Amino acid sequence: MALFAQLCRLFQRANVDGRETREGRKDADLPSESNEGRRRWTWRMWMALRQTSSPVPVISKKQFEKEEKKLIKEIQLTTEETNELRDRLIYVTEGSMNKRPYHRQNPLYEKLKLKEKEIMTFLHNLEMENMEAQENK
Repeated sequence: MALFAQLCRLFQRANVDGRETREGRKDADLPSESNEGRRRWTWRMWMALRQTSSPVPVISKKQFEKEEKKLIKEIQLTTEETNELRDRLIYVTEGSMNKRPYHRQNPLYEKLKLKEKEIMTFLHNLEMENMEAQENK
């Protein structure tokens, strides 16, 4: 009964008595369930619906083995290529910029490196002076 009420709510039917029967329909001169213009699906209709439109081609064992070998070879080649590319990527990305094989040196690179070294030395000296000043207080 609760399931029927949920279905009625789902289909937004209001004030429906759950005890509706075939006899009640006949008394109200309503068409019976079997005569509502709906056709019953037979077993053959269901089976026809389930069949695929184009059957799967049947291949011989020899063709299957040939196809299998071809696919295995493709997988091996793809795996080898993937491994080679991964190795190249590791080689290219590891280490400093100077070790990279195709790194083109910027003309201002050396000046920038010297400037960085001077600034880092100056920063270190400031930190040391700060520590000494705190100890002397």
